Amino acid sequence: MSGTKVTPDDAYEYPTADELEAWLVGKPAVVIELARRVPTTTCYRMRGNEGHYVVASYAENGTFTLAHGRDSYLPGVGVFGITPDEVIPCGCGRWQWPTAEQRRATDARIERQHARLVACGDPKCEIHARRGRRRPRGKA
Repeated sequence: MSGTKVTPDDAYEYPTADELEAWLVGKPAVVIELARRVPTTTCYRMRGNEGHYVVASYAENGTFTLAHGRDSYLPGVGVFGITPDEVIPCGCGRWQWPTAEQRRATDARIERQHARLVACGDPKCEIHARRGRRRPRGKA
């Protein structure tokens, strides 16, 4: 909660309840309510998925972002727009940062899936730009 940058090699330390409460001071009411319902002080599982997740951020629309952990199906990915009803507190305290190798594999998987999509048409598409293309396949 302090804003200290951590790296995947660092052990993940859950914020304490006191740290969370201190961070909530001055935040919008919807964020305070959401953070108290789904606090950053524990790990979570999504319904129907055995991977571990931690809350990465809260949004004023009543949703939050989860970070996939080392044992999730997309290690290193953040999923936004999650609602409290979609998660189950795990509380095992064993969420781990994805490894560098896992993050590279996830990036490659996402790129392969994106390349198979019908042309996205976004000239700012980072995946297509990384491959040196301005336009997706099939576009003139």
